[in-house]
Amino acid sequence: DFVSIDISNPASPFIADSLDAHGSPENIAVSGSYAYVVSTSDEQEFRIFDISDPTNMVQLGFYDAPGTANANGVYVVGTTAYVVRESSSAHEFVILNVSNPSSPTLIGSTNLSDSGKEVVVSGNYAYVGTYNSSRELEVVNITNPSSPSIVGSFNASGDSDSQSIDGTGNIVVLGRNNGHTHIINVSNPLSPAQLAYYDADDDVEDIDIYAGSS
Repeated sequence: DFVSIDISNPASPFIADSLDAHGSPENIAVSGSYAYVVSTSDEQEFRIFDISDPTNMVQLGFYDAPGTANANGVYVVGTTAYVVRESSSAHEFVILNVSNPSSPTLIGSTNLSDSGKEVVVSGNYAYVGTYNSSRELEVVNITNPSSPSIVGSFNASGDSDSQSIDGTGNIVVLGRNNGHTHIINVSNPLSPAQLAYYDADDDVEDIDIYAGSS
């Protein structure tokens, strides 16, 4: 259930390699020669794969988060991974040191108000899409990664859950399971404000912001 696909010929893509990731993979982040995968596995919610050779991928290490909550989202900056999980008695927001891919370690964690679905990081803040119908976006201060803390939130209209998120600069785009897509100004992370809104008619399963040149 973890697959690399060769797209050198876009008209005829093919599977280059595949691995059993254990559990159902929920999200993936790629940085350099590594892929970081979170899943529903209770023992290995977070896994690191060496993808330097896409025809021979290898699992290097994993992290078993406390409790049995599934992991839903992951975002990687340098040697730090940010993971969000289902609501439980354990923390839903987890920061990991991945400088040694064979043995990721915990840096810090904190509770969210509900399950975290996806996460994006910009500067000193992590922006988490949640299942809380009055706090669909929560802002976590990660200036001190060993002690992250929630410092702000955004309440979108209606009671639908967050489904996907991405961001660039001072903008975060939040997609929900009712099709509502919110463009949010986070120049003041403590008080996010909606700039625009779009109705995609159905679940917004994923968002990717491409800030390319024209």
